[in-house]
Amino acid sequence: AIFLFPGADSMPSMDINEWRSSSVDSCLDRCVMIVFDGTWKHAKEMVTASLPFLSKFATCVCFNCDFEVNGGSIYDSELILRKEPFRGCMSTMEAVARALRVLEPAGIEIEDKLVNVLKSMVRLQAGYLKPMKPRPKLLKKGLETKE
Repeated sequence: AIFLFPGADSMPSMDINEWRSSSVDSCLDRCVMIVFDGTWKHAKEMVTASLPFLSKFATCVCFNCDFEVNGGSIYDSELILRKEPFRGCMSTMEAVARALRVLEPAGIEIEDKLVNVLKSMVRLQAGYLKPMKPRPKLLKKGLETKE
């Protein structure tokens, strides 16, 4: 079994492509993928609480993400519904689509269908956003220049 979650120092994980290449094909036929769905904070809490049990039989797999760089928002990508905590993080649906691409024989087709549904969801959601007017940058107190 595998479970999808971005790795961290406290929770080592393996890139899903590395896991796939190191696994025996017969193991892949019986592979179970466990996915935690929730906000980033709640998903982390669920994984942390489940780790003593999961570590007995499942491997944490992930996709590369950059913990040093802030993530994008709905304005940056047609796949992002909410602000991501780090660059490379993705929604549960996108992560499942990307994982199935690696794990399933027809993975490319499955990923394409799921990603197209996600794009449609994001487009629909984006249609309800209020247009943002750029706000002027405010000066901090004490930094105003006297003329």
